[in-house]
Amino acid sequence: MNRSVFRGLGIAFIIWGAVILLSSYVGITGFTIVDDVGLQARSILGLVFILVGILLFTTMRAAPSRLETTIEHAPIHITSSVKQDPTIYRLAQDLKGKERIQHEINHLMKELSKGNENPGAGTDHLNDAGPVWYLRGRNGSRVFYIKHDEGYEVVGYADKTTEDRVINRLRNLYGQRAKERSKRVA
Repeated sequence: MNRSVFRGLGIAFIIWGAVILLSSYVGITGFTIVDDVGLQARSILGLVFILVGILLFTTMRAAPSRLETTIEHAPIHITSSVKQDPTIYRLAQDLKGKERIQHEINHLMKELSKGNENPGAGTDHLNDAGPVWYLRGRNGSRVFYIKHDEGYEVVGYADKTTEDRVINRLRNLYGQRAKERSKRVA
């Protein structure tokens, strides 16, 4: 239920409790709410209504909203190396004018910046491309990234028409780098 509904119920309970409590005093002639209940029971009933009203009003007032309940993390650092490779950059430029794809890429990036590595239609590891993973949007958009200790590095964007070319280029760039690194370590 909405927080304002609980506040309203809390206020209503407090008012009804006060009215029942006041009607339990014998000195007020003609003012009885609950006739067939004894004086002590009316006092207890009035106090219970007031306490329930206070409880509803205060606890629901302090209850966090959905946005406030999300886990707060330190800002996740996202960098982009898309412009560093001319092929990847040109393929990303091909997405200009495709508003639906651009909107979806922005959404995927926003979710990634929150630490959500599984927005849209899912996430998958790009085989033969070393550390590259990609986010898949429901409309065909793709965001390719590498996870680092300090955040994420976006290494490419694609839609269904450019996906194969971006994947091949990333495999050439990062698959080869991964092989070179493993040779140096060995």
